[in-house]
Amino acid sequence: MEYEDIPLGLSFGLATNVRASAAYGEMSEGERKQVIEEARGVNNKADMEALINRIGRSSDTWNM
Repeated sequence: MEYEDIPLGLSFGLATNVRASAAYGEMSEGERKQVIEEARGVNNKADMEALINRIGRSSDTWNM
């Protein structure tokens, strides 16, 4: 997946949240695509922060 495919808010959130970044890095390609699609639908900062926090809390698998 190309870096350009990641929405800016998601990339910024991952850069500022170590746990979320680590969890994202461990996701499968399909899970990452799912996260990116959800991030594209986010329209405000609070919802993006909630998404980033949810990613950071996921330790085994990505749970929507």
